[in-house]
Amino acid sequence: MFSYKGGIFTAMISKMNRQALFALLLIILDVGYFAQALTLPRPFQLGEPGPAFLPILLSLILFISCVCILWQELAGTVSDVDKNEVDHSVRIAPRSIVLIVATALFVWAFEPLGYWIATFLYTITVAWLFEREREISLPFSVLTSGAIAAGVTTAGWLFFMTLFGLSLPLGIIEGITEGIF
Repeated sequence: MFSYKGGIFTAMISKMNRQALFALLLIILDVGYFAQALTLPRPFQLGEPGPAFLPILLSLILFISCVCILWQELAGTVSDVDKNEVDHSVRIAPRSIVLIVATALFVWAFEPLGYWIATFLYTITVAWLFEREREISLPFSVLTSGAIAAGVTTAGWLFFMTLFGLSLPLGIIEGITEGIF
């Protein structure tokens, strides 16, 4: 494909693997996301973080992380798997499928169910999936996941309400909570 002999570009192409290509794709998408974030009102223009603060911050974190991953992959410094044990087959773990479906359902249900219910259900699902890795009893993992979900949901609500002054959708509990939130 590229035949510049002895060049660094040839060495880089030969070291490309799925992680490096995925990091490169994320960098490209992140540049577009960052450009869109810059169209929002500037952070701290009026003394407050404003709507562009979080997207710009997340975009910068993603960019730095992807560059680090790409650097490690191309430099060959990632050594978490012995070369003799590399499995080149493409398999998607069931947990990954559950996480993808849960994320899609969260996005879809956010408006009709509201922040509290959608976020709690999503967070308890994600927390439970990771708690099950610790090989603890089912009741304890559900209890721990519920506590994590309650904490994350409440902290998220406080974060958006107090820092940004955003009204999050209440969904189906709107009539019940009138005057509370």
